[in-house]
Amino acid sequence: MDAAAHLRGMTDDVIDAVPEADDPLVEHFIARFQLSGVPLHLPYSDRGYDPNFCHLSAKHCAMTHGGRRVHGWALWKFEDQLVGEHHSVWENPVGELIDVTPPKFGADRILFVRDDIADLVEMNGVYVMWADRTTIPHVPFAFQGEQIHKPNWGLLPDNANITSFCNKFGLSSSDMLTDERFG
Repeated sequence: MDAAAHLRGMTDDVIDAVPEADDPLVEHFIARFQLSGVPLHLPYSDRGYDPNFCHLSAKHCAMTHGGRRVHGWALWKFEDQLVGEHHSVWENPVGELIDVTPPKFGADRILFVRDDIADLVEMNGVYVMWADRTTIPHVPFAFQGEQIHKPNWGLLPDNANITSFCNKFGLSSSDMLTDERFG
């Protein structure tokens, strides 16, 4: 199977693809991408947010309840490979990490690895988003199930899905960006 077919197959009918923290693939992923975070299972806490808006959801929690947004990677296991999805969680005022975005694949938790250098920034009017990372030998980066050759991709601030979510919660699209106060 070629790499693209393997990546696409990772999104088909997968239920609860959450790896164990001590899985050797997790160790391989952390080493491959030189991460220093410790893998932690985080349960999902329903705060009324929509799926796929983790960066804005975690930031909104920090803005309304205190604490910070923390960036990192939600790890998903597909047979003998891992995919790390750039993900944000809420660190509440007492320092607990909480996933406030509905997890993918029917899971009730995620395996999260913190990555404090995976900030969200704007460059030339485009939000720089981190690509998925994989343990597939010749496919370090992916976007929407397809191999890409760089670690990031661009999102326009006026993206209709983003502005709709922001309007629902009284945010602006620029709230997606990392800042000193809320992360």
